[in-house]
Amino acid sequence: MRRTNRQGWASLVSAVLTAGALLCSSLGGHAAPGSVPLWFSLSVVAFPVAAALAALAAVVALLRRHWPSVAVLIGALLLCAPTLSVVMPLHLTGSAPGDKSIKVLTLNTENFKQAQQWPPNVTLDYILDSEADVVMLQEITHDGWGLPRELSDTTFSPSQLARLDSIYPYRSHDNDDVGIFSRYPYTRVEIARAQVGFDMVDYFGTMEHHFAVAYDVHLPGGQQLRMVNVHLESWHFSRRQRGLLGGQVTDELDALPGSRAYGLSTSELIRRSYVMRAHEAAAVRQAIDDSPENVVVCGDFNDVPGSWTYRTVRGSDLRDAWADAGLGYAHTFNKYRFLVRIDHILYRGQLRAAAMRRDQAAASDHYPQIATFEFTTPP
Repeated sequence: MRRTNRQGWASLVSAVLTAGALLCSSLGGHAAPGSVPLWFSLSVVAFPVAAALAALAAVVALLRRHWPSVAVLIGALLLCAPTLSVVMPLHLTGSAPGDKSIKVLTLNTENFKQAQQWPPNVTLDYILDSEADVVMLQEITHDGWGLPRELSDTTFSPSQLARLDSIYPYRSHDNDDVGIFSRYPYTRVEIARAQVGFDMVDYFGTMEHHFAVAYDVHLPGGQQLRMVNVHLESWHFSRRQRGLLGGQVTDELDALPGSRAYGLSTSELIRRSYVMRAHEAAAVRQAIDDSPENVVVCGDFNDVPGSWTYRTVRGSDLRDAWADAGLGYAHTFNKYRFLVRIDHILYRGQLRAAAMRRDQAAASDHYPQIATFEFTTPP
């Protein structure tokens, strides 16, 4: 009897600890970075793992008929339901869009890098075959020198450039790091100032990083949609630290003077990136507040669902296209052992996310996401 009681108490303690870890990871994005210990802000990254462990523990407790443990674990999962619905939605099928719809693709192209150095470029091929109406791109400059890839990169073939002109006649070609390919004309809107320095600490410090640019896309029938393209601060890992995390460090930038001069610990780099990303997220949020009703915000947030960055940008008025039409946990970053979803598509207004998918395509370190939106009211 005593042994049974000890096992029961051990099971309950284990359930409480598991539930506590899950609740902590769910709450990690509710406090401003810098105001709480770094581990608390980072805990939100572990939410999918914590949720999976809690669900598994609940099943084991149920099979053992240890009802107190079942109650604790199920209760924690229910409290975390809002975060679960964003991280791991269960929409098995999409719905057919109406006549007035728009397909949006977002992708961090990693500067259209690919293993082979000859055309055609596989990432550009994917974009051209995507049938997207508007493509929001991040990391589109050439080697950091501000030259558009399509004008300088020999991995773009003449036939690809001809198709690009035919499919997407409206494009941005400047040194913004973010840009747009569109079937429809647009007006660029200045919403956030450029900051000095790129998003990686060991890149050239004189580069400009436009972390958010907006475009008012003029759709057929007089409908207008504001598209906000974001590329928020990186996690700031140095080349050496990325190598320790499983990446191959072959970048010639490591050999440049000053590229290793930061000398900061991993925790300090992460802390600084959280704080900088919070400032950028606040600026993006202000721009959204100043925007018209119909808005789509997408791009590389460099942060996960439920984080302070994500919550700040989303606010109380934006919906998450993945939560509304996606299926399961789909990471968008595919490098350095980080299976995290840091690319997002948010929206509001007279729109409905009819379909949403993540493709395992292109040659970038990010996977593309495509959302199809239907206008719920006529123009």
